[in-house]
Amino acid sequence: MANRKTVFTLHSFPGRDRTVTSHPYQVKILDIRQVLTRCHVGLPCPSCYESRDSPADDFYYQNGKRSVHFCGNCRAMICRECAWNIKQYRGEQELGCRWCGEVLRLDTCLLSNEQEKDPSFQCYDLAHQNIKGILTQWCHSMHRTYEVHDLSKIFWANMVDLMGWRFFSRLDFLLEHQHPNQFRLLVSMMLKNAFSRFQQDALRSYSQFYQMPGDMCFIYRQSRKSAIIHHFSFMIARRLTANHRTYAFYMHLSRYLLANFAQRLAYGLAICELTEDSTASCIDMSDC
Repeated sequence: MANRKTVFTLHSFPGRDRTVTSHPYQVKILDIRQVLTRCHVGLPCPSCYESRDSPADDFYYQNGKRSVHFCGNCRAMICRECAWNIKQYRGEQELGCRWCGEVLRLDTCLLSNEQEKDPSFQCYDLAHQNIKGILTQWCHSMHRTYEVHDLSKIFWANMVDLMGWRFFSRLDFLLEHQHPNQFRLLVSMMLKNAFSRFQQDALRSYSQFYQMPGDMCFIYRQSRKSAIIHHFSFMIARRLTANHRTYAFYMHLSRYLLANFAQRLAYGLAICELTEDSTASCIDMSDC
């Protein structure tokens, strides 16, 4: 992934002579905040100045094969209108992909029925459905759970910068399984450090965590850092309350530290109950 924060994309609009003209405009690359503002569209096109439709919903066939346009670098799917405008563009300014930040090299493919069913292509539909579905559901749930939440403090928000659109192809598994398992594992380990009788709970959480697919058995760096800081805080608390006469205070302080760090961990992993909100037909993403 490139380190650029902005790229040039085309803004197209009808001219006075009824022809469509396109001009390059500098825009920010896509991050989770921008994806949330477009979640009703689904998987965003990396070339659209303003996303109105998703390229995942664009079904156009030539000679019985689906015509699909991609970014030559990150393989992000590009909508047909943008692809046409890019082909016609003859300006000097190099256009970029809003997913990877690299210079855009358009790649057009004709996919057979078998290729459309291949997992490497189905991941576009998974990302598309996850953005329209569970990402919107998650944002509703976060507002209910925390009222106001700051995306900059969510441990996995920057994964979109690292992985681009592919991050959303497994978002359902992350939110429903990986993050809750990661939370339970780390909290149980913190409990084990503070109170020896929770050894069995730690072993059980460890087993549940490593029963997931191998590529999903990871812990975010910020999660690990939070657990380590809790461990050192607990050691300091134990030293400060080494005198047996302060045991009650030690227990109170230990519970406070555990509750405080568990709350930070829950917020950082964005742990919330993912339930449907049938009363809300739309959501204001400006606070996300």
